[in-house]
Amino acid sequence: MSTSSQATFELSDDQVLISRSDRQGKITYVNQTFIEVSGYSQAELMGEAHSIFRDSEMPSLVFKNMWDTIEKGKTWQGVVKNRCKNGDTYWVHTTVATAAGWCTCGWLYRYSP
Repeated sequence: MSTSSQATFELSDDQVLISRSDRQGKITYVNQTFIEVSGYSQAELMGEAHSIFRDSEMPSLVFKNMWDTIEKGKTWQGVVKNRCKNGDTYWVHTTVATAAGWCTCGWLYRYSP
């Protein structure tokens, strides 16, 4: 049985969700739009596993493929279903890339209407 919400989020063309995490997936940065949409405060997110947003309906194989790809220094793109603090879900077109010379991964999220 799915507990997913039917809530729909739309962002304008100039709004993006950005987060960064370390190689272990611990969040090191989120932009204000990400905070507002996710429902979490910045303090709640810092140091948490990025999987805090993972919806249970997303196959784990997607994330294995993502980590395998970025560990090779390549950019990964895909569509991911995330979960807000209040349980609402949303889909994002996601690009994940490692930052040159850093042990940090950058996530660029964009809500799809």
